[in-house]
Amino acid sequence: MKHVLVVSLLILSTTIIAFGQCNDVDKKKLEAFDRAWGEAGQRGDRAFLQNVFADNYVGLSPAGMLTKAQAIDAAVKQADRDRANPQDAAKVGHDYYMISCTPVSATITHRNVIAGKTEGKEWTNYTRSVHFLERSGDHWVVVSNAGQPLNDEGALLYLEQEWNDASKKGDVTWFERNYAGDATDISSRTGLVHTKVEEIASMKSDKQVLDSLELSDLNVRVEGNAAIVTGINSVKGHDAKGQAFDRKTRNGGLKLPGEPGRSFKVINLYINERRVGKVTVLDLKGRVRVGGGTVALHRSIRTLVEEGKTQILLNLSGVTHIDSSGLGELISSHITVQNKGGEIKLAHLTERLRDLMTITKLLTVFDVYDDEPQALATFTGELMRIVEPQPLLI
Repeated sequence: MKHVLVVSLLILSTTIIAFGQCNDVDKKKLEAFDRAWGEAGQRGDRAFLQNVFADNYVGLSPAGMLTKAQAIDAAVKQADRDRANPQDAAKVGHDYYMISCTPVSATITHRNVIAGKTEGKEWTNYTRSVHFLERSGDHWVVVSNAGQPLNDEGALLYLEQEWNDASKKGDVTWFERNYAGDATDISSRTGLVHTKVEEIASMKSDKQVLDSLELSDLNVRVEGNAAIVTGINSVKGHDAKGQAFDRKTRNGGLKLPGEPGRSFKVINLYINERRVGKVTVLDLKGRVRVGGGTVALHRSIRTLVEEGKTQILLNLSGVTHIDSSGLGELISSHITVQNKGGEIKLAHLTERLRDLMTITKLLTVFDVYDDEPQALATFTGELMRIVEPQPLLI
């Protein structure tokens, strides 16, 4: 009996290991299969598609459930329409693959980018596909397929990943295409506030190498025709002198939808967090305005309060614009922190911001300083060593 049990356990163990196999080579082959399937569909290759779908295939489409024959017929008819009217034919691209597999089954998920033109106006839509495959003999077949349009939140999360990928590759064309004409950004080379033109010029002359960029703690909030994405970006690389760096920045970016379609343009407020003794200094750079930077500032302050960090100094030297909503958030944050026994103080107000706060009488609410060491000393009563802010990374 013991021998039977041991043999059974060995068989079970071997089976689990075998079914857990899915190496990079397998995943690349599955991605190649998926791309070949997409290309066959766009050219209406009925013979190729016959070998792609399993006989018992069931797919979910906006029109309802599709059998193998119906899915192939739909692809062929669409290809015929595109050939008859090439000016109206949409271009479909696939990216951001996630693949898992065993020797006998696989799941493929990816984004679809669909670009076209209607009445002379360009548009872009995004969907996500999920394919389920089984091995039939020596090849894979698709047994089920599901997909749906990406909502704004999903599209923006992919946009954040695109942003990191473009930064790593130094893809200037991505920034030219996705930054709004009046966008502001924080240069990862100098830490300065840049216009779109200045940021692109700085990228072209950049000598640093980005090895990895990882996003975490992402949150998307869509309000009307604007959206704010906040999160943490962990960046590793080497500077122009070959020195390694490993940095994390908490930031927020305002995205405004482009027209037509559901693409987004990027306008930013960046918030860099650093510690000086027991004081948390937030370096604000960009615009603090309704729906965008205001949300980023709100989340940053509330996160600090939750972490018990209630001695806060706001460095406003990089703020290029603040509206009534931004001023309202300063007051709200001041009250929140004060109720927790802490303080918010302001440093390095621009002339424009000082005039605005004078008119609104807010200079009587906040302690304001031109000198950061002096401001820091008021929290503890002693002069503190300043830690220079690191250049922010997108």
